[in-house]
Amino acid sequence: MSDPLLVLGSRVTHGYPGAMLRSRLDKALALYSGQRIIVSGRGEAGPMATYLIERGVPAERVVVELEATSTNENLENAHR
Repeated sequence: MSDPLLVLGSRVTHGYPGAMLRSRLDKALALYSGQRIIVSGRGEAGPMATYLIERGVPAERVVVELEATSTNENLENAHR
């Protein structure tokens, strides 16, 4: 199985990923081949997970990291 994919958070408006974040998520969907997808960002990871699951990624393949508030924290927390 491939290494996990990591999608860093970006703007979420009214609970829905903004254009940049949708672009990141769509790229992850294009690369997805059964590996885990880590979504990271406080306030962003939940809507990101929903977006991926609604588009066919099994919920058990989506790892939600809810604590990161910066790019550095995204990377550090995802690594753990």
